[in-house]
Amino acid sequence: MKVHQPLNWFLKGKGDLKTDLNRIHGSNISGDEAVLKYHWTEGLVSDPPATIVPEKLLDDPIPFIKILHPPPEFTLRIGR
Repeated sequence: MKVHQPLNWFLKGKGDLKTDLNRIHGSNISGDEAVLKYHWTEGLVSDPPATIVPEKLLDDPIPFIKILHPPPEFTLRIGR
């Protein structure tokens, strides 16, 4: 199988992501919105604060993570 698109963790927007247990750290983020190739879960919070919403795509029953007007650098985690 061959994929005919750039390999990255963004469906919309651009930047760099690093992940760890219960953390997604984004840096060099650009674009009015970022949709990550990670599934949404209740309780997601951003540092610094950002508007995070679920984004349904195609037939996938679990939405993806969408960040409106993302800051250039952020950390997402589940919790307070």
